[in-house]
Amino acid sequence: MADGTWNPAIRAWLPGGAASAEQVNPALHRERVWELLARDGLVWRPDGESAERNGALTLSWPEEWTWVQWRDAALHVLDAEEALRIHGWTLCKVNAQWVQFSGCRPVWISQTALAPFDGRRWPGRQEFLRQFAQPMLDTCIAAGSVNRGSRWQAWRARWKFLGALRGHVSPATGADLAGLRSLVRALARCRDWTPCRMHESPPVSAGLAGVIAREQAVLRGAKLVYEWRGALPQSGKLAPAPGTAWVRLHASAQQAAADYLDESSARGAALPLVRPAAGGPWRRAALPADLGIAAGPGNVPASLPSLQAFAAECRQLCRAALVEFLPQSGYSWEAFLAAFDGLFRPVRVFETGPGRRLCLFERA
Repeated sequence: MADGTWNPAIRAWLPGGAASAEQVNPALHRERVWELLARDGLVWRPDGESAERNGALTLSWPEEWTWVQWRDAALHVLDAEEALRIHGWTLCKVNAQWVQFSGCRPVWISQTALAPFDGRRWPGRQEFLRQFAQPMLDTCIAAGSVNRGSRWQAWRARWKFLGALRGHVSPATGADLAGLRSLVRALARCRDWTPCRMHESPPVSAGLAGVIAREQAVLRGAKLVYEWRGALPQSGKLAPAPGTAWVRLHASAQQAAADYLDESSARGAALPLVRPAAGGPWRRAALPADLGIAAGPGNVPASLPSLQAFAAECRQLCRAALVEFLPQSGYSWEAFLAAFDGLFRPVRVFETGPGRRLCLFERA
């Protein structure tokens, strides 16, 4: 399906095929089609066998995605549209927010966007270009402005995008989706890192702090956990607790993209995302976590002003927080506690190493 090839023997692909399919099998309505796509893992179903197989659904916003997630989400929409047409249906509306992630696997969540397919045109094509291709093009152009090697790719992607806006390809043979897949791959900008470079200096294990963090997530029955990752983390990633929606909030888009590729290949349960620039709008504040975690060198702010800003951010995003004090930090233990004063109250302190302390805070 993902290779863009089509089976002309399926009547629903041809003009008028949707109506014919409905006449042959009137029971093939929206709910039934949704069930069929849920079995293939293309759409989200919150209960039943597919939910057990798919894992927890983690809500995210497109501004938090890396370029790899933009690419995977766009290709997933095209896969869902292709599968729907087989049954005589289509996505009449497309919105980037209607793609969410279960672990690192994209799923479509809006059943109301499904409509019978007339076989002549995809009604969601222009919305797909605006919701997915346009933001990807903007990212590609921005990369070309700072990376000389990406300028040719940005110029080529821009012309492909303009051609897609103006052109129209009949969906009878599936060439329209094949062309959009080619466009998405052209818009996915070249990464300026390699897996070897990302792992030249492997981070040390989080050690006892990681074990305690996982135990606390289980003991508190946390359903949503935020793990803060710095721009240059020097400690390893934490293992998600079972049954939780585990989100890694990266300060670096490159680190988030590398983490996402690692988690995708390993079928991991964590979802890496990018934190917006300081002071920028962040809709994640509307979805507070049961527990936030910042442990290990490179993940906990090293200066007192940045720690105070971090404490305020934690107050917005978490009901409780586990934050590690490190002896090499630029502040004392008393200043560390004072940074959270008025926002959180300390509940428990764990000794995690020589001079290291992991403090459990709850909202004041």
